[in-house]
Amino acid sequence: MASVREVEHRSASACSYESSTIAITDDAWTIKSDTDEQLTDDADDNNNEHEQPVKCTLLSPGTSIRVAPMERATSGWSTEHFHQNLKLPEGSNAGRGIIVQFEAMARECIAIALSPYHQYELGKTYVVHFGANGNLQTVIRRHVNYNEAVDLTFPSRVCSENHWIPYWICLQNGTLSAGVGKCVGKNVIGSLDDSMYNMLRSGVDAVRYVGVGNSALNRNARDLRVRNVVVMSIPGRFGLEGVPMEAQSAFVNILDMEYVTNNNGSGGGGGG
Repeated sequence: MASVREVEHRSASACSYESSTIAITDDAWTIKSDTDEQLTDDADDNNNEHEQPVKCTLLSPGTSIRVAPMERATSGWSTEHFHQNLKLPEGSNAGRGIIVQFEAMARECIAIALSPYHQYELGKTYVVHFGANGNLQTVIRRHVNYNEAVDLTFPSRVCSENHWIPYWICLQNGTLSAGVGKCVGKNVIGSLDDSMYNMLRSGVDAVRYVGVGNSALNRNARDLRVRNVVVMSIPGRFGLEGVPMEAQSAFVNILDMEYVTNNNGSGGGGGG
């Protein structure tokens, strides 16, 4: 059967989004199929509280976003990088935190923003830069003002312009973690402890929305592509402590993983 060509948009603001549920196993967190939904219904009939469905918002299947390098002004972010529907599902407890999963094909500098609103808010928005500094680092940051930031940098090589690589981000209990793979909490690149801000911020400043950007700044900066974006709250099954996190790796290198040799997606390079 011939593969269906993806519909490509130039920004997150131009895309459409849907509601679905997530299936969680020890190996992967994935969108539930119709068969999974039936199994969930059967589990609900048996009062299996542990397997209650996890609601999520996702980028419409068959859609990808081609993101051009951002302008330096306003930290590079604009309203086109967000969408009013790219957010936690309705009814979510934003105070519990947020999880984002996605796949990307990029030479460097995939930028994912977590904001209380569907725009960049200085002092209140987190940004994870996967593959910063020529794909040699990952940076987790919250700008306090135009001159100061709370951030940490982690040596890593996590971008590929020839393969779709899965990533995850998890903000819970004031700590923002990022990693590679389809299982949240595994292959951890690094974590930023911002618990003091989390305790002092107001409830309306809890993160709800997600932005998709490209923070490449050099002369040879290229477009990148993103697909399969999924946004959810912290699943209740993990209790107050949240999703368990593996110990941080000294250096996450996707060349040591299966994604660059056993890729499940199609498409060419992510260059612009």
